[in-house]
Amino acid sequence: MENFVTQLQRWYLENCRELPFRKTREGYSVWVSEIMAQQTRIETMLPYYERWMDRWPTIQSLADAQEGDVLKMWEGLGYYNRARNLHNGAKMLVQEENGEFPTSYAQILKIPGIGPYTAAAIASIVYDEKVAAIDGNVSRVVSRLMKIESEISSASAQAIVDDKMKDWIDGSIPHVFTQAMMELGALVCTPKSPDCDHCPVREHCLADRDKTAERYPIKKAKAKVPTEKYDCFIIMDNDGKIAVSGESDDGLMAGYYRFPVASQIDLASLKDIERIESQKHVFSHKVWETTYYRAKTDVPFAPLLWVSEEELEALPLITAHRKFLKKTRQG
Repeated sequence: MENFVTQLQRWYLENCRELPFRKTREGYSVWVSEIMAQQTRIETMLPYYERWMDRWPTIQSLADAQEGDVLKMWEGLGYYNRARNLHNGAKMLVQEENGEFPTSYAQILKIPGIGPYTAAAIASIVYDEKVAAIDGNVSRVVSRLMKIESEISSASAQAIVDDKMKDWIDGSIPHVFTQAMMELGALVCTPKSPDCDHCPVREHCLADRDKTAERYPIKKAKAKVPTEKYDCFIIMDNDGKIAVSGESDDGLMAGYYRFPVASQIDLASLKDIERIESQKHVFSHKVWETTYYRAKTDVPFAPLLWVSEEELEALPLITAHRKFLKKTRQG
């Protein structure tokens, strides 16, 4: 039987997708792509990546950017702290490293927003450092290859994953192996309905031998996420300006504007209130059930910000409200 690493790497080199961030192994570009790809499908993040790199092609250019512009560029991609951490990381590198990207796993790990997986991915892809990049996708692949019977987040399961990955990367070309494991998890060994018939390392997979791949990884039952209900108002004054709020109680979307909710306004000051519709917006940690209303007011009131349609387009607006606004305009 051919060596697992050799077989996987050859498959990757012959079959990998041509993606813009794979055209370079430059540290900053790989950093941006890895952060954008967290919790996000590749096809979703690609246009964001290309726009970002066109506007801020260097660490220095990103460090010089205004936070509002960074957040606006990220609008719609979700997990907004990623954008802030990229911006803060760039400023840190300009201040402490003269704008140069670090050259080792240990140094990369010091950048804001970078954890062990991302640091290992960057170090192995950019510098061929032999550090194993292990995330949920990689753990899933290894759990099937090795038929790990422990719950995947347990210490015993992760010890098996760590040992195998360290063993494999030691005998690999790191920048090829790391991306090959990512590609295998994305295209073949997917969470649901893995394509075992076309797996390049099928002969090495213990779960495939008894056709139980979909049983792995073994996971804890998901906790039910809480639901929050809001009445949200799109309020226009007599000059055609629209009310938005910069207040955030979630932390994750600080810096983004949103339409005000009932607790932020004096309902008695509104007129011509019209219910539009209700929508559900699902996050990883909560669900918003929002009922939207249209209303008018004669006198703009504090502490809301009143903006023109053109100014509203330029502001970073939370995704749930931007999607609703786009829908109402199309309708």
